[in-house]
Parts: sequence; structure tokens; C-alpha cells
Amino acid sequence: MAKTHEEEGMSGAEFFGILFGVALTISFIIGSIVIVMARREQRREAEKERKWMEDKKDEIDQIVKEREQRLTTEQEKTFNYEELSSKEKALYILRKLGCEINVIGPANSIDSHKLTQIYEVDQNKKLKRGRISVVVALDDLFVDNLLIEYESYLGEELQSYLQSKLAMPLLDAEDILNSRLEWIKENYEDMDWDEAFVQRKRNTVCELNDIPLSGHQEDTLAIIALPIDALSKAYDVLCYIPFGGANSPEAMEHRSIIKYWMDKFSIVPVFFSGSEVVYQMDVDKTSQMANELSLQHLAYCEATITQSDMGLENIEFSIERSRFWYFWWD
Repeated sequence: MAKTHEEEGMSGAEFFGILFGVALTISFIIGSIVIVMARREQRREAEKERKWMEDKKDEIDQIVKEREQRLTTEQEKTFNYEELSSKEKALYILRKLGCEINVIGPANSIDSHKLTQIYEVDQNKKLKRGRISVVVALDDLFVDNLLIEYESYLGEELQSYLQSKLAMPLLDAEDILNSRLEWIKENYEDMDWDEAFVQRKRNTVCELNDIPLSGHQEDTLAIIALPIDALSKAYDVLCYIPFGGANSPEAMEHRSIIKYWMDKFSIVPVFFSGSEVVYQMDVDKTSQMANELSLQHLAYCEATITQSDMGLENIEFSIERSRFWYFWWD
């Protein structure tokens, strides 16, 4: 009898062991199925995203390709320089300076977001070939400045003049900005600083995530690929594109300030018109950095505050949250 009970006890243990094993196996199978289904869903989503990116890239690459083909056709045309329009002369001079020109067309034919996408694709392509790209709006002032700067050097002297500009020593950018800020403080010494510059019109907010195009609807846009062999030398764009004077810093002061901002804050120039500059600042920005740059913004370009609804608090907010940094001079 003892043997029989022992045998019955063993059978019960074996039964529960088998039952536990089956339950564990079923749980494992169900868990595996859930994991497999989740991974399949992740792969489907990843494939959708990859396909969307490919479609978008193909669309942008096609636009850039069409512009480059048009450029090739334009370069093959024979012409008499004196018969060119002012805008055509400006493009001719830029090509003689070694720049590649990708004419996009009038600003009213494209929106800011699409322009930004085209620029970023073009910049990435040109960087691989040792060139730096910037967008320009060929307004009357931009064209006039270019002709005044370079037209008298057309011929054998053009490259020599360009090289002399590239060889110019950089200036002390911090000293330039501090001097301009001190001048502003002295000029407005009879006004309350907080009321005049800091807190006024604080409800105005400007957050820029694309290259702005306001005021250029009738102007021709182009992407200029400059023969500058590294992004770290992008400040030399001011040797090719004359900009400055009047209420803004002189061209070589702009060049030095850009170098300073590039080194300290990884900020690079992306857009020029005759009276505007836009910088790209795709970096993480702390409140301290935004505060420092808001004061430098005022020193660099007083008009964007004194002749607008913006105050330093607005500028600081914009810098901290935007991809692009905009300046204009009257």
C-alpha cells in the first residue's frame, strides 16, 4: 500500500509539473507573438518614414537639378557685357569670382519652407565639393553694391582684388560690438533703458524656423555656391558679397563678427539681400546664450529693435526658439 501511495504522489507532482510547463510555454509563445507583431509594426512605420524621406529628397533633388541645367544653358550663351541688364551683370561678376549660380526665380514663386529645404539640400551637396552655399535676393541694392565693388576690376585685376580682400586681417569682433553698444547707450542716455529696449512691446514674438522672404516677392532668388573650401571659413562670404556701410557695420566688420559668432556659437550666414542678413543657428541655446546674443543683436543691428515692435526680451525669446536669426538695416 505504501508503494501505491508513493506512486500516486509522484503522478500528482508530475501532472502539476507538466501543467506548469504547458502554461509557461503558452506564455512564452504569446509573448513572442506580441514581440514579433510589435517589431513588424515598427518596421512598417520605419519603412513609411523612409519612403516619405526618399520621396521628399527626390522632389528637392529634381528642383535643384532643373536649376543646374538652366544654369548650364545660360552659361553657354554668348553675350556682350554692355548689353546685359544690371542683374545679369551681377550674376556674370559672381561667376567670374568663381561662384556657381543656381537661379531659383522670383520670390513669389516659392515659399520660405520650400526655399529652406532647397538651400539645405544644396548646401550639403556643395560642401562635399568644397563649396559654401548662401541664398541671395537680387534686389536693386544688392546688385548696385556688387557692381560698385567689382565692375571696375573686371578683367585680369578681378582675382587679384579678391585675393587682397581674402588676405585682410580679421578685426576684434567683441570690440566692434561693445563699441557699437556703448554708442547706443550714450545716444539714448536720456531714456529709461528697460522702457526703451527691454520690456517694451513684449507681446510681439517672432519665431523663425525658415528663411524669411518678406519684402522680396518681386526679387529674383538665387543660391550662390562660393569657392570657400570649408564651412569653418564661411565668414569669407563677405569678400565675395559686398555688404555693409551706412547704419550697419562695414563689410570687413561683418566678416569679423561672423567669424566670432561661428567660433563661439556655431552660427553661419545663409541669406543676403541688399539690406538683410540671415544666420542659421541650429544649436542648443541656453537662456544665458540667448541673453548675451540679444545684446549683441542690438549692437549689431539697432534698427531691428528701434524701428520695430521688438524689444530685447522678444529678441531673446526668438533666439532661444528659432533656427534662423534675422537682421535688416534701413
